[in-house]
Formats: sequence, C-alpha cells, structure tokens
Amino acid sequence: MKATLHLHFDSYWQAGTGKRGGADLDEFFDRDDDGLPLLRGKRLKGLLKDAASLHQQYKPCCPISIEAAFGEEGGSGKSPGAFLDIRNAVIVKDRDHLLRREAEFSGLSQALSGTAMQDEGIAKAKTLRSVEAAIPMSLEAVIEWSDKHENSKEIIRWLENISRLLRYAGRHRHRGLGRCRVDIIEIKPPPTDHEQSPTDKKANPDIEIGSVASPSQSLTLKLTLTDDVVISARAATAGPHETLDYLPGSVLWGAVSSLYGQWAGIGQWDKVQSVFHSGKVRFLPGRPWVDVGTALVPAPKALLPAPLAWHFKKGAKFHEHNKLANSDDDVKLRSLSATAWDFDKDHQPQQVRGGWFSPAGDYHTVRRVYQDHTAVKSGTFDRAEDGKFFGYNAIKAGQSFLVRIEADPGTHGWTEVVNLLKKRRELRFGRSKSAEYGRAEVEVVADTDWTEPEPSKPSAQLLVFHALSDLAFVDKHGQPTLIPEPAHFCEELVGWELDGEHTYTQVRSYSPWNRHRGSHDAERQVLKMGSVIAFKPAEDTQVAPVDFTKLPRRVGQWQEQGLGVVAINPAYLFTVPTAEPVPPVQQDKTTPTSPSDDASPLIKTMHRRFCQRTMQRLAVALGREWALKWREGRMGSGLSKSQWARLREEAVAAPSRKSLLDSLDSPDRGLFQHGLSKLKWESPEQDTPAKRIRATLTDNAVLKDELIRVGVPATAENISTLAQHACREAAIACARAKRND
Repeated sequence: MKATLHLHFDSYWQAGTGKRGGADLDEFFDRDDDGLPLLRGKRLKGLLKDAASLHQQYKPCCPISIEAAFGEEGGSGKSPGAFLDIRNAVIVKDRDHLLRREAEFSGLSQALSGTAMQDEGIAKAKTLRSVEAAIPMSLEAVIEWSDKHENSKEIIRWLENISRLLRYAGRHRHRGLGRCRVDIIEIKPPPTDHEQSPTDKKANPDIEIGSVASPSQSLTLKLTLTDDVVISARAATAGPHETLDYLPGSVLWGAVSSLYGQWAGIGQWDKVQSVFHSGKVRFLPGRPWVDVGTALVPAPKALLPAPLAWHFKKGAKFHEHNKLANSDDDVKLRSLSATAWDFDKDHQPQQVRGGWFSPAGDYHTVRRVYQDHTAVKSGTFDRAEDGKFFGYNAIKAGQSFLVRIEADPGTHGWTEVVNLLKKRRELRFGRSKSAEYGRAEVEVVADTDWTEPEPSKPSAQLLVFHALSDLAFVDKHGQPTLIPEPAHFCEELVGWELDGEHTYTQVRSYSPWNRHRGSHDAERQVLKMGSVIAFKPAEDTQVAPVDFTKLPRRVGQWQEQGLGVVAINPAYLFTVPTAEPVPPVQQDKTTPTSPSDDASPLIKTMHRRFCQRTMQRLAVALGREWALKWREGRMGSGLSKSQWARLREEAVAAPSRKSLLDSLDSPDRGLFQHGLSKLKWESPEQDTPAKRIRATLTDNAVLKDELIRVGVPATAENISTLAQHACREAAIACARAKRND
C-alpha cells in the first residue's frame, strides 16, 4: 500500500547538509540530483516518529506500535522492524517545467543572516552566520507499507492524525523557519491479475503468477536506481564510510530469499540447497550499464572493471571525455600483466585503481555522493543526539546496472526463481531501505547485453586471470587465504606457480549482514574485483599443454552470491583498448523567455526572484562601467559629490526609465534643466555629462545584449529596470570617486 505525503511550506525553510557553503554562506540547503530543494526521508521519518510519540501520549490506541512502524531504538542502524518506508520529499508538480529553467534555480533560495545577542541587546562579536533557505513551496513524499497488513485503512487514518501534529520541518524551526501543512492522500493500488482485461494480460505476460519460465538457464536484468543506494564496502564503523561502485550478487540473492521460507515450510529442502547453497544458481554482481553501441554496430552494455595491471605515467591523464587516451605515447596506458614497464627510469608508473571500461575503449566511473546524518534523541523533537553523527557514501540515483543470474542445467527451483524476478517491478536493497535509500526499477533485457571476454592468447607459457568479481579462496586446511594458487583455479594446472612480477591484487574484508538472524555473518577476506593474477611454469618443469578455453570461469567460494567470476587471458590485458576522445556536444544557448500566463506560482516566483537578483548584480557591474565613461577626461570634473547624490536620489525615486528621464529634464525642478545645476550638467560644450547619461540610458541594444548574456528575458520592463538601477549604481560610484578626489 502507498500514500502520498504533501508537505506545503508557508515560510522560508532550511534542510541543511552539515557542510559549509563557501565565503558568503555558512551552509547551503539540501538539493536532489537535479539541483532542486528536498527534505530527506530520514529527516522526515524522524519528524513523523516524534509526532507519533506525541500522538500516543494522548491517544494510545494505534493500529501499529511506533517501534514496529519506524524501527526499534538502537545505535546499530539496522533495526529490522521498520514497517513504513518513507522516501525523500521532492518537488513533483511542474518539475519538468522547473528543470527546463535550471539557470533560474537561484530564485528558489534566500540568504538569511543572524547573530547571537548579549544581555544588553547587543550582537556578540564573531557570531554572524548566514544560511541559505528555500522559498515557500510544496513537496511530495511517498510512504509505503506491506499490502498484506489487514488494517491499511486504519494506518491511513493514523498517518492523517499524526501528520496534523507536524507543523514545522527542517532546521531553525524555533526561529521562524519551516512552517508547514501536511496532507496524506492514499494511492489506490493497480488492478490485480484477475481484475485485468485479457488485453492487459496479453500485453504483460510476465506479471502472471503462473507464467512459465524461459527455457534458458540465465536471466539478465537491468536495475535503474531511483534512490541513492548504500552498499557498504566494509563492516567497520571507524573511519569514513565507503560504498562499493557495483551491486554485489547478494542483492538478488536476498531478493529471492522469500522462496527460502516457502520451500522450508513445505519440506522442499532440495530446492533450498540447490538455489541458495550449492552454487548451481549464481547471482553475478551488477556492472554499470552504458549504451556504448550504435544501431549499426551494437555493443555489449555491461562494462568491465579496470584491471589493476594497467599503468600510466604518474601525473598524466589516461582518459578524456569518457575515452581511454591513445594520442600521446607518454600518456598511453600500459598493461604490465605480461610485459615490464617500458618507460625510462625518470617516469614513475601509476596504477589505474577503479573505474569501468568497454572493449571499444570507453571509460566510465560510477557517480557517488556523501551525505551526513545524525541520530535523533528521543523526546526532543528532532534534536541531534550527542556522539551519533555519521555519514553515508552512496551510489548516486539515476544510474543503471546489469545483473545476471545463471544456473546449471536441471537445477531444482530455477523456474520459481525466474518467475519471481520477472514479477518484480521494484527492488530495495542496501542500507537504510526504509528511508531515503535503496530503491531500483527492474527490467528484463536481452542476454546479449551481458558478455564475458574470451581467451585471446592461448600459450603454454602465459596464463593470466582477471577478477570480474571478488575472489574468495581457502587453503588445504580450509582457512581463508589471500595468496592464490594454481589449484584454486583448476586442479589440472600442475607444474605452474604464481608469477609475482605480473600479479596485481587488492584485498578487502567485510561481514555480510544477515537480516533473518539480525546480525553479521562470519567475516570474509577476498581479493577485490579488478585484481590480475598471473601464473607461469615453474623453473625446470615441463608443463602439459592446457586448453585455456576449457578452464573454469567460476572459481573459489561463495559462487552463489556472485564471487569467483574470472576472465582467462583476455585481450585487454595484453593490448589496452583505446579510442579517440570525442568532446561533448555543446548545447546552443537560446534566448531566455518569460513564463507563460498559466505557469504555476512557484515558477513565476522563481523567475521573478532570479531576474531581480541577476539584474541587481548586473546593474552594479554596468554602473561602474558607466561611471568611468561619465567622468572621462574633464567631463564631470566640476560636478560635486552632492550633485551625483541628487542623480542617485532621482534614480531611486523614479518608477521607470521614462519617468527618470522626464524628471531629469523637467524645466520646473529637473536636475539637468533647473537652476544653477544646469550650468554644470548642460554646459555650452558639445559633449556634456547630461548628454552622455541620456545616450547611455536609452541605448536599448547594449542593455538588451547584457540581459541576454546573463539569461534574463530582454523585455521592455526589464530593460527599463536595468537602466534605472545601473544609473543609480553609476551615480554612487561617481560620488565615491569624487569623495576620494
């Protein structure tokens, strides 16, 4: 079941990030991937939890306990009882129109300053602080819970009641910010399978519960992240948090874990063993998905991890515009899996650590984002708890990954696994799935999008493995080992030994979280994805010829969760694939336009504020240029500081440019035509300050070009306003210059 939480802000509001905002601002407000303001789900979850606690004090009857709805109290951050999933509150209405005006996003903010006060009402020294606040607007957040709950209607009413107690949101709520109104609207579920028409069933055959699985023993899925995803690289809590840049196989392994309980309940232990523990069904890790092919030359879309054997000259840039560099020999990548470093001794090699590539020479990195959080002290209305400040490093939303599930022929339970995944339209995985993180859309794609490299150089003296996933090995005593041996890859590799000169590995340790038991499993020590392991025949040993094409490509432990995937003698370990960089296409800048009459109030307000701010900054710069022209040579040398101040007063008081010019040339009291001031402004000379000022204020071509350059529509009203403000700033600059003289 789903409900939409509508959050209507009636005042400025601020949801900070915990980070400084630069020289002018101490803190920016939080933004989503598109640069629009948002209120994060973890913050909203804490506000609703506090409101629920207040509601329970006066009306204890609730359809579900607070601990069950929002998770149990504790410092581990892995409470298993969270019933409600609360997503980020973002701008939904007119979002597309706002994104088309990305250059005007500065109109959505307002800088607010404050200072601490002494008892005498005097500001304390060094306490001035400026924060960026968002203007009043409406946000929407989705709240989800299991549709199996029998009291869904009561939960809706309960959410409506506690949402009425939420009057403020964001930071500085006790200082006038964040005043809001909250509405809860239920989202009607789509028709069930038996309620669909025959046409709908025919168009969507995969959603039928009784559908027949594909006879293929593999299934390829595309996961598009709709939220940021946190996949912890290690279980340690000390030090900064780090996320993986791929989706481990345990993501899908856990997604089908519901079958574990079903089969165990009816005694089908053969299926449990076959799917979850035997390694016959393997959930391979998700690789970044990038469309690098064309309509005429299709290419695989699952990228490969950059091998650690790649090196380049230290300090150089080995990729440009998402292409591996090949134009300069001093920059060109070298693969040291079979050869030695061929630069001279003055050039130090630097290892490529991280990133993904395609055999066509494309190079990409997974975008990640870091977000600070803090635990909330119970009963203090969203006040941070001491010693509970932490942060998450997450894979940024909007990126896609390809995952693959493969099975040996005749595997029990394979049909149920395929049918279950084909019915899923959304998955949740990673940390903090109940608030802000962890959602991904699921789409079945062609198996051809996923390929693995074939051996390219079968040789009796050369055997190199590239780890396409983490590798877990054990020694002869069954203990974890990080030193690979030939027997780990194939028992037939007799007489081979590790070639340490051409082997490049990295290791990591992690402890998988077992949600059923509510604790960590045993720690795993693995060789990291991207490691390169080389073997060579032992000295004075004659090795038997080995058919490398028949060597296993799944080795080691934990193959059911995607570990142990290797490539054997791939071509890119001997010749690095490179391509000519293609610079990004420059978008043409169109002339800015004003919003239409039927545009939303938020768009109109943003546009108006953006124009006001931009023209104010432009007026300052333009006014200083005008001041130099108006005082050029002996022009204006006889004008006093008070006369320039009079010009400023006229520019401030006039409602428009026309009114300003009429006021200056008025024969009754005009600055240019009345009294003794006329002799200063309108001297008998041909070129006078008054003539220069009139010509500058009426030069519409220059004013129009300046407005278009900064992205403001060059309407008659904006041209008039810019001329008036620039005249004011020019008069101020001239008065200051006269004072300095």
